[in-house]
Amino acid sequence: MRWTGFRYYLPFTVWVAWVVYLSFSPLKGWPKPGLFEQLFLDKLIHLFMYGTMSFLLLWGYRKCRRAHIEANQAWLRVAFCAFIGLVIEILQPVLTLYRTHELLDMLANVVGAALGYGLFWKTSESVRAELRHPPGT
Repeated sequence: MRWTGFRYYLPFTVWVAWVVYLSFSPLKGWPKPGLFEQLFLDKLIHLFMYGTMSFLLLWGYRKCRRAHIEANQAWLRVAFCAFIGLVIEILQPVLTLYRTHELLDMLANVVGAALGYGLFWKTSESVRAELRHPPGT
């Protein structure tokens, strides 16, 4: 990657830093856990955070390369975002005294990363055109 292409990864990098900060900070003032968990707002936030992360990484990769993204390359980046989510969930109880990990949070992170790919695919006409008519066919 050339340093000039890094600017396309800057939104992803800033977003990851924000997610890490939110994941390890105490976040005082959030709604009471009972209501918060009953409405599954926590899981929706996880879906949004990792969907956005995946979308921004795919967008940066595509802009940097100025070419279509092959499916295996796209899924590799989605898996990377899901991996970040899994590692954060595992490290929360290790690095803090006020956070625990939840399996549903891990699942929401993985599903969110996949939804980010879906959003990227839906909003990228060139990606859809490449999937319908691969080069050389």
